Amino acid sequence: GECHCPFLEFKVLATVSYQHQKPVSVVNKAVVELSDIVDEMYPELEDDGGVTAIVTYGTIAKQMQLKDAVDKALNGIDGDEVWNTRISNLSTKEDAVAVGSSILAAVSHGRIEPEREEDGRRRPAVRVQNVSPCAVGVTYNFFGGKEGCWTDPRVIFDYDRRVPAGPYNVEFSAAECVALRKDGTLLNDVERLVEESQKFSTGKHNATREEAALDLKIKVVQRFDRNGKWRDYGYAASPLTQGKDIDDVEDEKDDDAEERIAIETSILELSLDSTGFIGASLTSDGKTISQAIKAARSSTFWYYVKILAAIAFFGGFMAKAYLGERNRKICAQRLLAFYKRATPGSISDGDEYNAQYVCWKYKGKTDKLYRKLEKKYDIPVKEVHEWEDEEEEEEKTEEEEEDEENLDDEKGDEF
Repeated sequence: GECHCPFLEFKVLATVSYQHQKPVSVVNKAVVELSDIVDEMYPELEDDGGVTAIVTYGTIAKQMQLKDAVDKALNGIDGDEVWNTRISNLSTKEDAVAVGSSILAAVSHGRIEPEREEDGRRRPAVRVQNVSPCAVGVTYNFFGGKEGCWTDPRVIFDYDRRVPAGPYNVEFSAAECVALRKDGTLLNDVERLVEESQKFSTGKHNATREEAALDLKIKVVQRFDRNGKWRDYGYAASPLTQGKDIDDVEDEKDDDAEERIAIETSILELSLDSTGFIGASLTSDGKTISQAIKAARSSTFWYYVKILAAIAFFGGFMAKAYLGERNRKICAQRLLAFYKRATPGSISDGDEYNAQYVCWKYKGKTDKLYRKLEKKYDIPVKEVHEWEDEEEEEEKTEEEEEDEENLDDEKGDEF
């Protein structure tokens, strides 16, 4: 039959839950803690009308016990305009949880069709925006799992985090492990950790990084009770260690044994779904520390090779352009010197732009240009300095002839 859902969307602000043999005995603690969290997350609650109602579930007898415990807890909160006994208490039928679960299941399977939105699209009939009921963290051990050396958990997903959340990547590197073995406080200072880890990234620290990588252990932990005890989730790993079949290792007798190989980097990917289930997967490029060093050196080598190739490539163009411009200027000067002797006073004589154009037109074929000019004017096309040398010789010859004539005139006057 048809089913109608009066409420289309539920947005959870916070979740407070405890596992206890006598749940009613921790109601006061849960109510006080929930009120503090909601007041902090939703300070406008009082202006918006406060808490509408407190809804209880379970058997009628259990709900009566819960109502008394909640009223007692609210009475203990003095002078609060939001959390007080004026809040309505709504009890439900004993099958309310079962019916609600059935409705959510029907919605997820598309058995309950929602009304169409204004834009024409269909959305789920009931949408629940949940938050994380627990905290998820990662704890480290940089000394091979030695007791007493586990760090305080690093929180990845905190309480009341909107779920599903992630994936969140936690990166590991052998160089950082070396730095953290020397100073554990670096775990809470990312900038200093990166700065210190760079000191151990060179080849001379290979052995140190390998030892630190093999000793790194991690565990994913959960905490359900706020400010409670962290519990192992069940995922433990050596993120910078890979196993190698002993068949590939010489001088070993145990066929089932494995050789542990240190790798340079790895990434732990964590996710959290709406029910609190944690997804964890570890990935790595598989490069050992020595391979990573070789790859880095190779990458650096080819980086500089590419730079040199780029310089040579673009430098070649620049050199070619420079030489071309230089040769064109020499050609233009040679033509101007030629026109000055071959066609003095003509349009071409002294026309630098025309000479530049002719040289550009005969780019790479200047010998052909010179032959054509020599054939046309019957004068060799000489270098500029050859014309200058020739002029100097002519001037010198004329001076000598003038000197001889002057000497002859002087002798004639004596007679």
